[in-house]
Amino acid sequence: MSRLIAIEWDNREARVAVATEKRGQASIDDVFAIPFEPTTGPKEIGRQLAAGLATRRVRGGKALVGVGRTSIELKMFNLPPAPDEELPEMVRFQAPREFASWGEGWPLDFVAIAGEADQQRTVLAATIPLDAVKHIEEICATAGLKPEHLILRPCAAASLLARSKKQTSAEPQLLVDLLADELDLTVTIADRVVFTRTARLPSDALATADFAKPLVAEVRRTLGAVQNQLGGRRVERVWLYAGGDEHAELARHLAESLSLPTEVFDPFAGVANAERLGMAKAPHRGRFAPVLGMLLDGASETPHAIDFLKPKRRPEKPSQRPRMLVYATAATLLVAMGIGWYSWYVSSLDKQIADWNQQNAAKQKLVDQYTQVVDRVTSIDAWRAGDVQWLEEMKRLAEKLPPPEDVMLTEVRLAAQQGGGGKIEFDGLVKSLDTVQKVENSLRDAGHQVQSLGTSRDTDTKPYEWDFGTEIILPAVETP
Repeated sequence: MSRLIAIEWDNREARVAVATEKRGQASIDDVFAIPFEPTTGPKEIGRQLAAGLATRRVRGGKALVGVGRTSIELKMFNLPPAPDEELPEMVRFQAPREFASWGEGWPLDFVAIAGEADQQRTVLAATIPLDAVKHIEEICATAGLKPEHLILRPCAAASLLARSKKQTSAEPQLLVDLLADELDLTVTIADRVVFTRTARLPSDALATADFAKPLVAEVRRTLGAVQNQLGGRRVERVWLYAGGDEHAELARHLAESLSLPTEVFDPFAGVANAERLGMAKAPHRGRFAPVLGMLLDGASETPHAIDFLKPKRRPEKPSQRPRMLVYATAATLLVAMGIGWYSWYVSSLDKQIADWNQQNAAKQKLVDQYTQVVDRVTSIDAWRAGDVQWLEEMKRLAEKLPPPEDVMLTEVRLAAQQGGGGKIEFDGLVKSLDTVQKVENSLRDAGHQVQSLGTSRDTDTKPYEWDFGTEIILPAVETP
């Protein structure tokens, strides 16, 4: 038997689940939250964790630590046909070209999403800065823990849902997890994570009556991003982590607002003897889904989808010792037949291998060059397919927007539409809701359809308290 401790935290609290593992099964011993006082650094967080663990008499054990989406870099990209055992090296080779801020030595792991060995492979790769890993390790060391796994939090929550459903769906599904001050929005296909983002929640947002409005806005934003990334595929179902009748009204509101089936999932539903756990009936217990998922995967030795401390690697080659013993025996028996001939034969093989390696290196260089050219041509063709004067549209956007002291754009996304035309989406910050309406009215005319992607408020970002998203549909340019 061994003890497993699953833990993950944000700025307001740590969520902890403790289990005893025996014969591949996890017996959940305790599930609890440790509230945080305002902190100034990792050592203070670690001391508060240590005090909370000591109160629950949790000492020693294998630590599984969850890390949120905001701490990592995530990228989906394609690879040539290859068997699974070759993917780790291919992903590591491609990562520096795909990630915008890649650092040497950063931990890297991935999930294979689509494609067989003889098809193009699609992967979702994740990396985390070394500074972030050191920060987590310092907190754990102060709390008396040594992390053996560093797991992407949304993947652990998705694993728990997959276990409880006992079935997979080939259609995209959105998982919504309300944490203390964050909101995880994760999309899965066949129970594999293909997209995840984390949104910041306003202070004590769950206690407000109109929390549904910012939640629907964040969900809509996620649905749009997923549809764009998955080539037009749409999410078919929404799962809301909660328990019993908790958030039932919120689920109904989501279903009506999004026109999507929405179901409530209790993370404790598949936990044996859950009735003896205090948190199994506590409010907002959906936030414990990641730690429960980590525990069940760890006990059953199911590989974690994304694990930065134990990433997927190419399988080690079988030991060459038996073969070498055979060769040594054969060589001994053939010494009398001529050591000179044997040496010549081995030398010729080495030369042949060296020639092949040289030829392969030259061919690989050509493949890399042509791949870059094809990628560029493909991108240009896709961009031109929309028949949109993008420079003119960007000039118009700059001229029509209110002055910078009233509105700041945080992200602008341009996309060509199939069949012609295009779309501009942008997110921004304003001081008041009135400015959002001014932005939309200034951009709307006969040739530009403008619609809102939602608004939310965060009083911590004064004076720009309001976050908003806007979409502009552009017509195709008519050619004479």
